Amino acid sequence: MKKLNLIVFTLLIFSANNVHSQEKQNDATWEETINFISENLKYTVIESLQQKFNQQSFDNEYATIANKTKHSIKDNFLNTKFSSTYNKDKSVSYVYFETPLNKLKKVTLEKAINDEFTTFNIGLKLTGKFAKRTSDDEEKFFDSILLSFDDHTLANRMTKAFQHLAYLASEKRKQSKF
Repeated sequence: MKKLNLIVFTLLIFSANNVHSQEKQNDATWEETINFISENLKYTVIESLQQKFNQQSFDNEYATIANKTKHSIKDNFLNTKFSSTYNKDKSVSYVYFETPLNKLKKVTLEKAINDEFTTFNIGLKLTGKFAKRTSDDEEKFFDSILLSFDDHTLANRMTKAFQHLAYLASEKRKQSKF
């Protein structure tokens, strides 16, 4: 009987120690998660496509639209600069997004299939309308933003990182209320 108790006791100690080790391994800090996301934001999809416009100004011709997106993180804000250039009249438009990462609530991953390529979109849902969009002297606020990747593995890893950040953000919000 003493042997059985000793074996059970030993197994309990090793299993409890193993569970604690796994938890610690998966617990990245806020800063580590931000660093991982910052390093991998450069792999977001930059799209360049041709579209046929039915507008009179384009005379039903094909026009190349070059969309460029640049993301960066500074002071716990995801900053996005989106620009579109139209080859017909060389006009360029800019849109800026400023998304507070401490307001993250939910993160989703969706697969989008286009005729020419497949992208994986990460949806960042906020606790309220905090994502600020600025363009042409106009400001609007949104409760979500979308990031696109063409690599499924990277999209999964980034989704998990943003989900962990959302978890950490909710923990920070809980602590600040008390």
